[in-house]
Amino acid sequence: MPTLINSNLGPMSTLKWVQAISRVAGAVSGARQPDSLAAARDALIETLQDWDTRHDWRFEQVVADDIDITGATDTFDLPTNFKKPYVAYLVSSKTPLWYIERGNWHRAFPGDISRQPPRFYTLYNNNETGLGELYPPSSVADTLKVLYYRSLIYEDDGNALLDIPKRWEGYVLHGAKALLSLAKVAANKSDRYMQLYEAGIKRAKEDDRRLPDQFLSFQPPSQMSQPYWLNPNSTHESVMGI
Repeated sequence: MPTLINSNLGPMSTLKWVQAISRVAGAVSGARQPDSLAAARDALIETLQDWDTRHDWRFEQVVADDIDITGATDTFDLPTNFKKPYVAYLVSSKTPLWYIERGNWHRAFPGDISRQPPRFYTLYNNNETGLGELYPPSSVADTLKVLYYRSLIYEDDGNALLDIPKRWEGYVLHGAKALLSLAKVAANKSDRYMQLYEAGIKRAKEDDRRLPDQFLSFQPPSQMSQPYWLNPNSTHESVMGI
């Protein structure tokens, strides 16, 4: 994993799995015991799964490779580490695609297979892979760009690095220690670690949502609206009647 994934979150963890497992096992004085180390690994995996489920983290945002579509394209394959989408658009025509549930499309246009430039997309599973589907079915050749959240790496080999930002390492380890302590019938210790974990994940969410130099309204500054008269917040003199 990279040590720096973006400037907002800072460096990624430099803590190896084998080191993290040993630290977790140390919560029950089992840092050198094979059974405790195995249980600590399971606890760490479960904690990362919970961490990934609680929130769509900004460091998970990924841009997929370009997807070529043609006038015969209905579906496209999703990346193997796909979690959730957040933007899709056609590059050449500069057309944003809006997410829609498959059921809503089929209720609105039952049986419609006419081909047009796509305006919507959806996601579904088949027997082999996750797929995206374009609505209406494409009648044009273009390049599809999909921005998405990837899944965390829940489990890796001992020399791999934890798939989290470095400054959240302690929060995740507290969660794993809580699960391990509970399994070892150390209820009081488990409760305390769980309190630290819940407080940590709350602080991590606040940290993740705090972005520098961001637009604080639905409308960006007037100079970014083209044409400017379509922006009701524009300060251009012609809009203000000057």
